[in-house]
Amino acid sequence: MAKRKMQVDFAGVDVFLEQLKALGEGAAQKATENALKATQAYIAKQAEQAMKKHEPPIGKYGTHTTDKAIITDYPVEWTQTTASIAVGFDLENGGMPSLYLMHGTELDGQPHIKEDAELYDAVYGSKTRREVHKLQKAEFEKIFETWR
Repeated sequence: MAKRKMQVDFAGVDVFLEQLKALGEGAAQKATENALKATQAYIAKQAEQAMKKHEPPIGKYGTHTTDKAIITDYPVEWTQTTASIAVGFDLENGGMPSLYLMHGTELDGQPHIKEDAELYDAVYGSKTRREVHKLQKAEFEKIFETWR
């Protein structure tokens, strides 16, 4: 399972939810799930781009297990009225090396593998968070157009 989970969170989300209640049963849930799935897809695309430089060609040394561990299709999880979705790397299914790549490693107090800020930012960065907020807001606005 992934370490990182995302929730719908942008300025004005409360106003959107109140307006969605007026549209009828299921509109808020549909908008929330669409926003979270768009979030997952965006972060997966960013992580795939950042991982390209780390994987050798498929062959003797290139298994691409870390690439395959990028979460692309996990379901939205509901806990009462809170929805979340897993993003980033599935640590239990080959994603553990992503932690070493993102944070780097040390050997005898000296850096052994330099941390990859680009990979870290693809999942946790402030630019990623800003883009996710824009995506989520756009998904909520889209539901108003299609639900009526």
